[in-house]
Amino acid sequence: MQSFDDIEFRLLMEKPEGGGATLFWRPHDSSLIFADGRLPDLGRIHLGYADRFLGHRPAVAVGRGHPVAKTRDLRRIKIMLGKTCNYSCGYCSQSEHRATVGGSPAEVERFLDSMPGWFDGGEDGLGRGVRFEIWGGEPFVYWKTLRRLVPGLRTRYPNLSELFMFTNGSLLDMNKVAWLDEMGFFLAVSHDGPGQADRGPDPFDHPVAGPALRELIRRFHPQRRLSFNFMVTARNYEVAAIRRWFVAKTGIADITVATGEFLTPYDPGSLLFSPTGEAEHRAIGRVLARDFTDWDGLALPTVHQKITGFFTALASHRPSESLWQKCGMDTPRTIAVDLMGNVATCHNVAAGLCRRARRHGDPAHPGDLAPHLHRTDPGGARPRRADRPAGNRGAA
Repeated sequence: MQSFDDIEFRLLMEKPEGGGATLFWRPHDSSLIFADGRLPDLGRIHLGYADRFLGHRPAVAVGRGHPVAKTRDLRRIKIMLGKTCNYSCGYCSQSEHRATVGGSPAEVERFLDSMPGWFDGGEDGLGRGVRFEIWGGEPFVYWKTLRRLVPGLRTRYPNLSELFMFTNGSLLDMNKVAWLDEMGFFLAVSHDGPGQADRGPDPFDHPVAGPALRELIRRFHPQRRLSFNFMVTARNYEVAAIRRWFVAKTGIADITVATGEFLTPYDPGSLLFSPTGEAEHRAIGRVLARDFTDWDGLALPTVHQKITGFFTALASHRPSESLWQKCGMDTPRTIAVDLMGNVATCHNVAAGLCRRARRHGDPAHPGDLAPHLHRTDPGGARPRRADRPAGNRGAA
């Protein structure tokens, strides 16, 4: 069987005016060469080839059986409120965890008081250089918890660098929007544009959430604190048209629209949103190739980053073994923790499925234990195993 190291793609390039060329691309070592042995000229995009291997750090495979130990010197903290959601997206990677119990408002103070035991407070002890993320489910299902947790974080870590949250926007009202603005959030609204019916009702059409969403846009867009994020599926893949849908809906030409990329099927339910057969794959691929050269396609940050990343990889000879996870969960300075102090290898799973912990005298610390065996409970709970990671299939 051919190994991954030996995989090579032959790219047949055609020019609009006629003629073309053949190139060979090896993804394992990021090499792209013409059939005659020449290298593409990267100077046209203001890049040059590195003279030597740049010492890319090999990535670490992370999973339930291969966790990464965490340090107190954290720079990204993902707080998992729970997996309950008011929508039932057919492709959600959290769907199997919906029944698990999340943290209650009563546990917020205990959680906040426990943080100095496993987090050093960032660059200045007051949160500088640290990004805090709030994760659901749908975070606004936990509104009472949010109202205690976030002001508590702001009080204890007033210099935190960023406060971020995903929401589907359907539970917004004017009071929540004012609160989000006061707390200084950066927000990503999960919305599939013209394909929103696969997620649930469109919050833009809701009598309460709709006006609140427009108020959110009015407040947050000028400060670049808001994006709309959609998933690419076999039912919703014309990315340029999707971005134009948001421009028309909001009336803002430069509204920030991003994508969680193409859905990776994880179970029979998500397969319904995936291409079936080679013909459908090719048809969708042709549309994506067209849209990636369209202005509205290139305006998507994800597309721009992918294109830039491809050429940067060629210039630096980046090997595939150095590709780290986008979510950051394979690094020691990123942690996902729930309000009970459970640390998981993935923020899209529910640690609440674990067996009950047995008490002992001292709390565990991230530097002492691997993340799937850690509990930060200040009352001194024995470490317990968090759930396995879900697949990458558009949890937002």
